[in-house]
Amino acid sequence: MIRQNWLYKLIALLGAVALWFYVNSERYPHTAKTIEVPIKIANLSSGYIAELGTRGARVTVRGLKSVVDSVRPEDAQVWVDLSSVRGDVGPHDIQASVRARISDVLARDAQITVSPKVVTVHLEPVRGKRMPVELKLTTAPPLGFKFGNPALTPASVSVSGPATSVARVQRLVVAAGVKPDGASVSGDYEVIPMDSAGSQVFGVVLDPPKTRLDIALIPVPASKLVVVSANVVDAPKFPTKVISVSVKPESITLQGKPEDLAQVSTVTTEPVSVRESTTTVTRDVAIRIPRELSARPEVRRARVTVTIRADETDEQ
Repeated sequence: MIRQNWLYKLIALLGAVALWFYVNSERYPHTAKTIEVPIKIANLSSGYIAELGTRGARVTVRGLKSVVDSVRPEDAQVWVDLSSVRGDVGPHDIQASVRARISDVLARDAQITVSPKVVTVHLEPVRGKRMPVELKLTTAPPLGFKFGNPALTPASVSVSGPATSVARVQRLVVAAGVKPDGASVSGDYEVIPMDSAGSQVFGVVLDPPKTRLDIALIPVPASKLVVVSANVVDAPKFPTKVISVSVKPESITLQGKPEDLAQVSTVTTEPVSVRESTTTVTRDVAIRIPRELSARPEVRRARVTVTIRADETDEQ
């Protein structure tokens, strides 16, 4: 009986198996989901810094639809185990296997695959050094002031990180300028690590990352060059007359507040009288300097020379 009509019986069996799979797929449907997950580093020795050549992985979950649909991106963990990295060696690359798991999902309920399966990891030993902080002033002091001695607290900062990056750091710089109120230069400023070419070095850690800077603004007089004018009064005896007047020095430098200097362009001497004079007159007289200003270097007197000659026209 079994051998009779075997073709029909085979078709019936295959149909029954297909029906069984169909019924089960309807009752227990299967599906797949792929999520992007960042790769973490596990069990790295404290003496190293690691950088992944590939920062993310694709995790695919296949299984019962009810199980796969319940998986959230935050349920996935992807990592590389670097517990085998030991010893103090220089910068180098290794190939590390990528591992993955889904929280609360058992292996019998779903199949988990990850891509890529292997990533390149760049390893460098951690290095550190302490360096003094340099000040770079980005503005000039306001008119009438000068900078006092700067105070940096702390005056030195620790630099740590990958050995190659730490070796590039040649200077630690704080850039500061006068604030808009013009009162002082003070506050907490970021410390910038720089290489020998003056470019900022990234990838290092500064401790502390900022330093306190205090610079007093010390008042200093402004200066201005002004002309010295001889104050010649009266007239020489007829028929002589004044031919020329010269004064030494011809100009002096005054110092004081900017608003006071703005009002002055010329200073005069004390009066030089040529009353009834018939020959050249030379006098050393005081220079009239406004009391709110001073001369630098100290100049208080000037020599005035008044050339007097007979007026030949009148004589004729």
